[in-house]
Amino acid sequence: MCPLPRRSSYSRDDKPWRQNTYVEKNVDRRGENQQSPERIVSVLNPDSSGLYVNGNVEEGEIEFLLDTAAGLCMLSRDSCDLMDKPPALLPVTCRLNQADGTPSDVIGRATFDFSLRDKKFSYPFEVVHIPTSAIIGFDFLTDENVILNISEREIYIDGASYSVIL
Repeated sequence: MCPLPRRSSYSRDDKPWRQNTYVEKNVDRRGENQQSPERIVSVLNPDSSGLYVNGNVEEGEIEFLLDTAAGLCMLSRDSCDLMDKPPALLPVTCRLNQADGTPSDVIGRATFDFSLRDKKFSYPFEVVHIPTSAIIGFDFLTDENVILNISEREIYIDGASYSVIL
């Protein structure tokens, strides 16, 4: 599980992340620098906390974090408590490890009805204490053949395009 805070009000037009561009120098096997130019390896945006998509869970609006490192879909206990009629939670006797290795108790498991725009799904979520409302994990992303197009800020599910919030 990736314990990320809610996204900030970062605007791509501000582009402060260019200051945090990491550069890899061309180095030979002996660790000596070569004459070829540097190349950009990755660009980090310290103000962004992930990729989000807006949707609904059990008729309530919610922001989903798309997390390819999360093995399972998760819903925060707070989001579950706000529902008028949440599904009954099945007991679970396991712990999930967060990205930093910290264990997190699973409160329960249930199949929730959720939608992304006009596309409806019914999928199992683990209910846990997490700082974000909900996480769409790798299980759903692979089961539904989701395609992430980060450069265009879109995801594709069954050919339909959905906007992603950075």
